[in-house]
Amino acid sequence: MLLLLTLLVVACGDSGSSTSSSVEGEIFGTAAEGGTAQAGTAWQSSLEVWPRQGNLSILYGSPRMQAEFENWLRGLGTPGEELTPVFVKIREFNDPLIALDGGWGALPEPDKVRSMSVRGMRKTLWSDLRLAVVEGDADRATDVMVVMCNLPRVCHTFDGTTRGLLATLGTCDAIGWGMRDMSTGGLELDEGQKSRIREASSWLDAPAPFGTVDVPEDDPRRAEMLVQFRNQTLPPIMDARVRLLD
Repeated sequence: MLLLLTLLVVACGDSGSSTSSSVEGEIFGTAAEGGTAQAGTAWQSSLEVWPRQGNLSILYGSPRMQAEFENWLRGLGTPGEELTPVFVKIREFNDPLIALDGGWGALPEPDKVRSMSVRGMRKTLWSDLRLAVVEGDADRATDVMVVMCNLPRVCHTFDGTTRGLLATLGTCDAIGWGMRDMSTGGLELDEGQKSRIREASSWLDAPAPFGTVDVPEDDPRRAEMLVQFRNQTLPPIMDARVRLLD
């Protein structure tokens, strides 16, 4: 019995990949439907190298640069020239995902991806989008927003457990941040750019993009999170989308 309990504890631990979720059980909604194997392989490649090449904590280079960057992300000041090397690295990292032109897919080898990569990707993308807004570059902002809209779908297929749902909803928050930045930053989007964002975010219109809990008492935490998403997280995102696209 002691050995069995030990194995159970190990199995429930955070292994950094979706394999650890099998003990909890997974629920998938319509956001997990679709995608292509080719795009999934591209996302896999980016997420595998994120800890070294996309992690802002690594790209900052120094505590001073980190403080300046973080202050800018919070809306305190404008990015100085000394941050240019950081932005160059960020954009080099994001470019392969932008090249997918809206493509996404389930990761073919999720065991090789750390969960921190999926969680941290939102900030790497968001900082790119915010710089595009500062530069008045509607094309780049649209490109990044399309990728940001697909990140929750990748995250959802990566880990459909209750724990994974928390990370997935966090990536949804980033969509709202980016859309608000674009709408308040004075960007003028043409109809083609609006159409791309509308298509990439269309999965948000589904009744249950992240699934449902048939018997809430069996999984009260997941049920509560889904209610919070529907009533608190989703409405501001949809409002931001209306302001940006209509």
